[in-house]
Amino acid sequence: MGNVDLFYVTPDTTNINSTYLTPEEEPGNLQDYPANIRGLLKCSPPFNGHFWPRLLQELEERPGENVDCQDDISWEVSFRDSSRFWVQYVLFPIVVIIGVMGNAVTIYILTRKPMRSSTNVYLTALAVSDLLYLLFSFSMSWRHFPIVNTIWFYWWYSPIGLWITDASSSTSVWLTVSFTVERYIAVCHPMRREIYCTEQRALFVSVAVYMICFALTASTPFEWNAAIAANQTGALNETIYTLEITDFGNSFTYRVFYHWFTTIVFVIVPLVVLGILNFFLIRAVRKSLLARMYMMNEAISSVLRLQAHRLENRITLILIAVVICFLICQLPTAAVLIYTSFHIPDRSSPEESILLGLGNIFNLLVAINAASNFVLYNFCNKYRKRFCALFGFRRREPIDVSIHLFTSSFVFVETKKEVAFRELGQM
Repeated sequence: MGNVDLFYVTPDTTNINSTYLTPEEEPGNLQDYPANIRGLLKCSPPFNGHFWPRLLQELEERPGENVDCQDDISWEVSFRDSSRFWVQYVLFPIVVIIGVMGNAVTIYILTRKPMRSSTNVYLTALAVSDLLYLLFSFSMSWRHFPIVNTIWFYWWYSPIGLWITDASSSTSVWLTVSFTVERYIAVCHPMRREIYCTEQRALFVSVAVYMICFALTASTPFEWNAAIAANQTGALNETIYTLEITDFGNSFTYRVFYHWFTTIVFVIVPLVVLGILNFFLIRAVRKSLLARMYMMNEAISSVLRLQAHRLENRITLILIAVVICFLICQLPTAAVLIYTSFHIPDRSSPEESILLGLGNIFNLLVAINAASNFVLYNFCNKYRKRFCALFGFRRREPIDVSIHLFTSSFVFVETKKEVAFRELGQM
């Protein structure tokens, strides 16, 4: 699932990241840039009390918008520009830095030999796709800085960057579905666990998801070409570059087909599957908790079963939390995508400005989702221990390893086998 609005959602938009402005929308003469900035500074500050740098392509007045005076700028336009500034210039870089470090640490920890499991194979693959998404979506945001307009390589690379951003986002979606299916099998159909929940199968599924998602979005680079912006030069007579939509990307049949295809395959189907499977997982965890309460009142022989339930519930709850975070962060983007599938706002209308402003915020939510999974993994004992050890933090271990059964009048001391099982249960 990609971004709704780094730029603009139009009927020509074949995927949600590929929303660069066409040359017709670019300013007529970039030599006026300093003068335009000085003119803008004469206006009153926007509603948030701050002035933000205007993008080069926004210096040309859009129809219906007057930048000569702040009083003539509607709250919708102010909301759009303010959200763009705070997201692109302030919040998004912070999220990317945290997310890149967090995902890099996650990949390192989960690939250690003691951490190997089928679930961790999926989580490692998810961390890789999230890392790719953060890096390449961040590189796509550089077009907000005027300096890149004179760098030909950036515009030549942009179609490829858009493709990798879309593909990695779509890969994250289906990897989330994949480990949810695996957890559903492990919890709700334990007899089939030995067949379907293996490291080899998890690796095969992860590689297949990567290959399929990158293949299904491989048309993106062919939608755009780097081109010299017509009738535009920089302040020092530099050549200005931009993206130009190709005949293939401008094909009405392709646009309609690809938009609906990505909306169904990467938005609607995954969200429906995740919603259904998580309903069954939450119900299974609830039943397991009731079973644990029952076993607490049984004989000591049920201790191993009790710890097995604990281990399964801990893993399942963490993965449910990952999926819930995913749904919260992705649903707004999905809603806008589905909405714009049926209704396209008029150019320069208040509705367009609102959608663009919301799109900036929703894109930030997608980035937060890609950057925050490692925080949830820290609720897992084994991951947290290795995370702390990696950064030199040592947690004091409890001295007493006995298990006190509150329903009995004695203390049950674990055997070596049970201690080993308990250590395994600390994931």
